[in-house]
Amino acid sequence: MSVGPRIVFVRFAAIDSPKLTPWLGHLQRVVGLHSSVSAPHTDSGNVFVWQLMSANNRQLARSADVRDTVEVALADAREVVDSCRDLSIELVGEESRGVYGWYAAIEGRPVMTCARWYLSGRDRRHSIDIAMSAVEVATLQPGARLTTPTPGRTVRAYRA
Repeated sequence: MSVGPRIVFVRFAAIDSPKLTPWLGHLQRVVGLHSSVSAPHTDSGNVFVWQLMSANNRQLARSADVRDTVEVALADAREVVDSCRDLSIELVGEESRGVYGWYAAIEGRPVMTCARWYLSGRDRRHSIDIAMSAVEVATLQPGARLTTPTPGRTVRAYRA
């Protein structure tokens, strides 16, 4: 069985997870004023995101939002896959740092961002081409893996 591009789901055990902070920071820098990015309020403390992964486990793109249930994150990812031909790509950059990025939108709403910043416009274009090719054929992996468990917490598997 060959493994191709896929969308995987990640669960952060707490809204204040140290690993969620950089995710939100990257998201805010990429989408800027085009979206109001904030972590959802959740009673369970869990936060879910998705990532577009290559066959060799390299992150190609990220969800442009964080969700409080894996079901909602799954619906977001399914919308991106189903609408892949209708995605518009917006180019962004940070001149002060000399880096380039991008995000994909549906009807002006950011739905997917670059996985990281790039040092040239050529590298950014290459990452867009790879991500768009991958999202067309990506499979959705149900369930979510926990980033790093909080000490003392029981790890539970989440399935969509």
